[in-house]
Amino acid sequence: MLEKYKNIIYTIAFLDLFAVGLITPLFGNHLRELGASNFVVGIIASAYSGIQVISGPLIGSWSDVRDRKVVLKVTLLFCALAYLSLGLFSSIFLIFLVRLLLGFMKHTQGLCKAMVSDLFPHERRAELLSRTAVLGTIGFNLGPLFGGFISELPNGFTLACSLTFLLFLLNIFICSLLPSFESTSDKDPQAKTTDLKRELLKIGTNIKEIDWSESWHLFAMRFLSGIATALFFYNQTFYMKDFFNLSQRHIGYVMSFSGAIQTTTVFSLSYINRMFYKDEPDGVKCISHFFLLMSVASFLLCFVSEFKYFLLCIIPFVISSSVLRISTTQIVLEKCGKDRVGTYGGVSYSVVSVAKFITPTLSGIVSDSLSNQASIVLSFIPALSGVILTSTVLKWKTKQL
Repeated sequence: MLEKYKNIIYTIAFLDLFAVGLITPLFGNHLRELGASNFVVGIIASAYSGIQVISGPLIGSWSDVRDRKVVLKVTLLFCALAYLSLGLFSSIFLIFLVRLLLGFMKHTQGLCKAMVSDLFPHERRAELLSRTAVLGTIGFNLGPLFGGFISELPNGFTLACSLTFLLFLLNIFICSLLPSFESTSDKDPQAKTTDLKRELLKIGTNIKEIDWSESWHLFAMRFLSGIATALFFYNQTFYMKDFFNLSQRHIGYVMSFSGAIQTTTVFSLSYINRMFYKDEPDGVKCISHFFLLMSVASFLLCFVSEFKYFLLCIIPFVISSSVLRISTTQIVLEKCGKDRVGTYGGVSYSVVSVAKFITPTLSGIVSDSLSNQASIVLSFIPALSGVILTSTVLKWKTKQL
């Protein structure tokens, strides 16, 4: 029975990012066609990540208080209507408001990972979390291919939004095939009230009860890996265009190449853990090693002058970013109790949203002051900080033994 639920979660994760991938590469051009400046496009992109900083812990904690399946179905319905609205509205202000709603409600991947932690034992979680992530990545890589084809049709953006709407409705139906996820509060008869005030107070209590003294370094690892990855990938397109004069088509090939490396890495992660880290209980050593690999790759970018060497640097960077994304998520979920999975997961994704929120502004300042190369190489600083942090944590754990 659990195997069936595993495949359902995989399908939800795949369809979710496939649907988003249909829209993502088209959205910026659509805004420009409506008259938005590059600055306004950047503001709308940052607003999405900014609102997720707030909504991540709230939606995650809500899923701890209520049935996680119900929370997922509600958020999917709101997202379906929001994506449909994007294709219908021509007002930039209304589109901005819709993006805020999406930023608040779009937490499908985090809720899927929380469901994996609910349903499956500790020894299987790393493998299942990895496969959930890789299927989402495959969906996100395939989506733009179909979205680009649809965009060439009359009213292409509206058609893409309509298809995204239908895919989210399909995901709601698929979600209904999952079992109910009984929270600890459901076991208390008094907690089964639908009183909104009680539910909001419970959400606030869950967030307040996070043990920050024991968990701060876990969220710091998430933040450092998130900002290093965001700095690299946000500037990757500009870097290739400015320094190597690549066409948009060839840039797309490089991004597909990166996606293939991500997919291969995530599928191989369970093998990597079994081969090299099977005696390590908490995953910090693995995270430390891949922060180091990311630091080396970022540092070597300082000396890249030919495209072939740039491609060589991409390989270790993408491998390390893929491992860190999964491993830092897993270590956060492993450190919390089962009744706090959604809360900790929500805060974890909010930390990454903070990184994505500040990256466009930080990159713009560095690019204007120095160059696009400086912006992409800037990822070396958070990667090296991750090495220092994890090395300190490992030394501290050694002293405790």
